[in-house]
Amino acid sequence: MASRVSIVHDKKYGTESTRNVMDIYVPAGCNLEHHNHPVVLFVHGGVWATGSKWHYSPLATRLAEEGIVTCVMEYSLFPSCETSAMVKEVSQALDTVFDMCPTHDGGNVVLAGHSAGAHLSALAILERAIDGARMPDAFVGMAGVYHIHRHFEYEKARGVHRLSTMERAVGGRKKFDANSPTVLLRRATLAVAGSSSPTCPMAPPERGVELHGDSIPQRIGFSPPQIDTCNSTIHDEDMNEGDELRRMSALEVGRLPPIYLMASTCGDTTVPWTESYELYTMLHACGLSHARLLLYNQAGHGDYATRWQKKKKGTLSEYVHDLPDFAQDFIHIIKAPRV
Repeated sequence: MASRVSIVHDKKYGTESTRNVMDIYVPAGCNLEHHNHPVVLFVHGGVWATGSKWHYSPLATRLAEEGIVTCVMEYSLFPSCETSAMVKEVSQALDTVFDMCPTHDGGNVVLAGHSAGAHLSALAILERAIDGARMPDAFVGMAGVYHIHRHFEYEKARGVHRLSTMERAVGGRKKFDANSPTVLLRRATLAVAGSSSPTCPMAPPERGVELHGDSIPQRIGFSPPQIDTCNSTIHDEDMNEGDELRRMSALEVGRLPPIYLMASTCGDTTVPWTESYELYTMLHACGLSHARLLLYNQAGHGDYATRWQKKKKGTLSEYVHDLPDFAQDFIHIIKAPRV
């Protein structure tokens, strides 16, 4: 039977904005000061300009019913700031989640983001890898934007680039590459290729249980292509001559956690699945064999955040088949045992 969920409202994680708060959905019987429940920090989307934590109550409630401590954060939005400030806030919220469970025993702490939230979360873990900060046990990106220049061209082809806040939120075209995880990792392939010794402690492949999202990549025969690191270049013609991108070292790349990239094949016209596929190829080109691309046929862009429902009365605790495939996979990823 579904258990009662309690909510800690407006837990502060920073002081820069009134939006530096999160709601924490707590499973029945869970003591936040000492527990072994898995924890997820969820970062919402909304074109970097909209979104409130209460919008994701159905998702958070169901995850808590599944025994997952679920933290749904808010962050500062454009036009009050640019994405660089949002990324720092995601990292601050993650630190707060770590500090919130000082005696966290054995459970996972997972960072997850949807759409713009996936973009911000991906940048946050890249920055944490450079800084040597504590990493989440896994990152899940849902229908994320990872290459700003390519997505700008996609929006332009759809005639929505002027309506979208993306270009302005990142700080203009000259900052496209610096805000693109795929581009930053492409540059990192040069460092990995030039590393003459195994200084990069790559994590082993993390397959575990087969997920619903594995089926399409397996049927199509997707595998990460070989990247020509000798001729790896940045393709954004809008970069100014004086602009420089920080190139991650092989050691820094090796600090990244297991990464799961969820995307829709045909159901998502807002962010195409190729965004996730390109990032996936760059991760593997850097030697991160624990990255997984998960594709779903019947999922719209917003479904990852909205197609959730409470457990029905009388439902067995381990039963999650009333949820869409991507939601079942998300729960399995958060709960998966890790070495």
